Amino acid sequence: MSVMAFLCLLSFGLTGRMSAQTLNFEAEDMSPVGTGATVSISDDANASGGVVEFLNSTGVGQTMTLTTPSIAAGTYQVQFRYKTNTTRGEHTITIDGSPIGGTIDQYATTSTYLTVTLGTVTFGADGTHSIVLAVTGKNAAATQYYITADSFILTSQSSEQQVAAPAFSPAGGSYTSAQTVTISDSTSGATIHYTTDGSTPSETNGAVYSAPVSISATTTLQAIAYESGFTDSTVTSAAYTIGSVQTLNFEAESLSPVGSGATVSISDDANASGGVIEFLNSTAAGQSITFTTPSFPAGTYQVQLRYKTNTSRGEHTVTVDGIPVGGTIDQYATTQAYVTATLGNVTLTSSGAHTIVLTVTGKNSAATQFYITADKFTFVGQ
Repeated sequence: MSVMAFLCLLSFGLTGRMSAQTLNFEAEDMSPVGTGATVSISDDANASGGVVEFLNSTGVGQTMTLTTPSIAAGTYQVQFRYKTNTTRGEHTITIDGSPIGGTIDQYATTSTYLTVTLGTVTFGADGTHSIVLAVTGKNAAATQYYITADSFILTSQSSEQQVAAPAFSPAGGSYTSAQTVTISDSTSGATIHYTTDGSTPSETNGAVYSAPVSISATTTLQAIAYESGFTDSTVTSAAYTIGSVQTLNFEAESLSPVGSGATVSISDDANASGGVIEFLNSTAAGQSITFTTPSFPAGTYQVQLRYKTNTSRGEHTVTVDGIPVGGTIDQYATTQAYVTATLGNVTLTSSGAHTIVLTVTGKNSAATQFYITADKFTFVGQ
């Protein structure tokens, strides 16, 4: 336990009440235990305690559990400090089994330490608490699922109201083009200072926010809000990775296909882009096949579908995250051939996994079945 944490607990014990104070817990001191993957530490002069803790995760569902020292009952704002890199995965955080904050993507093209404010937690009694980081996936550009933990900062909430933490829109993440970021605050009348040079904003440091911030290169945006009669907000920090236009190719059979109203199957085919082709063995209109992509950056993409024609094929539409793309596709033909259809553009407003649905609408009068196929989906960044 840090000296600050000890003093905070001592203050509570002597006075029976707690003013706003901060507990700092180094991840490596919290008896980290991995489930499904090993844990390790790495020396790093930039880490708050000189080392950073790793979960050497290889897939979704693996976890790292950390146990705090005894903490006095009360309500605390929770912040989490971690180190980004190209090998990092995505994860959630729970405290004593309750989710706090959303999904955190630790991927970035550069290594840096970020502090994210997760929200508040209330402990009903004095004691130790369990913090669990659970891997949920990884950015399409990430090379591994590793996640890191440097420190946890718990700030007791005093009777004086605190300015709400600033919010960014769009949120930090990987994008294919420049972003215009709006910074807002739910505390009426609050002034916002922000920085893009890596320094910590404060009442005396940073630019006063008055218009959306243009981010055209990889940048860490940080902001704080303050107002007379309130304590300053916590610092909101987010990394924006601006990359070049990407072309993403997804083999249909690798996208966890699920049929609705009909079964799905694959067939070996040397002419298919991945050596196999995916089928929806549909028998009528209204049946569908759903594909789930890996995580990839927000942006505008041209969508292409490669499929195989035959006399047994039906007609269908395509949606991405519920958005129709292109018109009706008729996969019927008197000869077997692979065709690539350019469906049109779709704008995805957030990074993450996306859902592609092919829905049978009918069939050519000459077709013998309603079957539809999918060989490959291509998303071309615009």
